[in-house]
Amino acid sequence: MIEATAGITLIISFSMCYSLLPIFIRKLEESGYVVKDMYKRFKVDVPTKGGIAILFSLYLTVVIVPVFFRILNKINSDVDVPSALSQTDQAMLLVIVMFAFYGIADDLIDLGRPAKVLLPILFCYPLLVVVTPQAINLPIYGKLNFQDGISIPIFGTITYFRITRYIVMPLYIMVVANLMNMHSGFNGLHSGVTTIILAALLIKCMIEDTGASIITLGAATGAMGAFWIFNRYPARILEGNIGALAVGATIGAAIIVNGFIVSGFVMLIPHTVNFLMYVYWRIMNKLRPEDEKFRIRKFGSLLADGSLDVPNPYTLKWVLPYYFKVNERQATYAMYALTLLFCTAGLFVQG
Repeated sequence: MIEATAGITLIISFSMCYSLLPIFIRKLEESGYVVKDMYKRFKVDVPTKGGIAILFSLYLTVVIVPVFFRILNKINSDVDVPSALSQTDQAMLLVIVMFAFYGIADDLIDLGRPAKVLLPILFCYPLLVVVTPQAINLPIYGKLNFQDGISIPIFGTITYFRITRYIVMPLYIMVVANLMNMHSGFNGLHSGVTTIILAALLIKCMIEDTGASIITLGAATGAMGAFWIFNRYPARILEGNIGALAVGATIGAAIIVNGFIVSGFVMLIPHTVNFLMYVYWRIMNKLRPEDEKFRIRKFGSLLADGSLDVPNPYTLKWVLPYYFKVNERQATYAMYALTLLFCTAGLFVQG
């Protein structure tokens, strides 16, 4: 009954977030949590920290859904949907809320780059209690048994299980969360690509018949889909770091607990390329600081005809507007198409 569980959870979460967002928009405006929308002819103020609404909807959903499923099971004995959160769902929720609070802190104060790497790794460890990877199918190599290992002088044999559990898994989630946070900047860009990835992971869970995190994943997909409606061009609300990091952690955790390490990597290739382009940009900025093209800038600007004027092609969302005349909406939809392409490919990749 994975399909029914995912579908019902998604609908409840979507409805919850869609209903709550107008309230959050008004409250955030009244509280002064607004920022300038940089790619508009007239710089309007847009409420930010909308990720709170995503997180709130997700948690309300995972509280309501088990109760709803218990009633459903009582009414119809042929229905068999989970009437309680699994340990995996509970661990995922703990990881998500820790990343969310970290996002709030990062919005309020600059935690610095070392903290942005080390703290998120620690936040991932609640999942280690419930996830016990046994093997993985690697392209070309084949099946890798985690009970095998490598021999290290003094330390002896260290199994791939321990390496994966204590090093690879936390690093994977941390990296994914930060990759998702970096690939943003246009109206609807982050919310659109994350909704596509979450939906792809949900579909892959159904294909592979794995429901370890189906309630949390379904709730995140529904909430993010509703948020996209309000965040798409012209945006009425922005997610802020709290939304970007929490949803990024959701994606990373869902990939790990369902064993989609390789296929998840395929889905995230655009985000990985975006990161590598940024690294090149930073390196060249150090090597050639006098070159205007490599000067670090967070935003571009608008030309008189409404098309984007970006300083360089060293972040993925700027590649198209750097070489062609496109507006913000067109550049964003190009990123949707690219993400959809790799997510579709990921559905057919094992491991």
